Amino acid sequence: MVRQKCFLCKVEAGKAGSEGICFHRLPANEKQREKWMSLLELTGLEPQSHKVVRICSKNFLQQDFTTDSSGRTWLKSGAVPKPI
Repeated sequence: MVRQKCFLCKVEAGKAGSEGICFHRLPANEKQREKWMSLLELTGLEPQSHKVVRICSKNFLQQDFTTDSSGRTWLKSGAVPKPI
């Protein structure tokens, strides 16, 4: 199994320091994806990179998340990572 790894800060799932961290794909929505890529200065990525690139929760603000009634945490629609 391939472990998830943050494209920006290189935090890797299952390694020390990754407790409580969740990983997010680049948005499938092209306009939202372009916004993320611009903020993060991601250039030259392959067209299908949004399917494999992951950004960890450390790169978002606390207010970008919501928790449902079961306790699961979700990234809010329209949230964008912190600019680098």
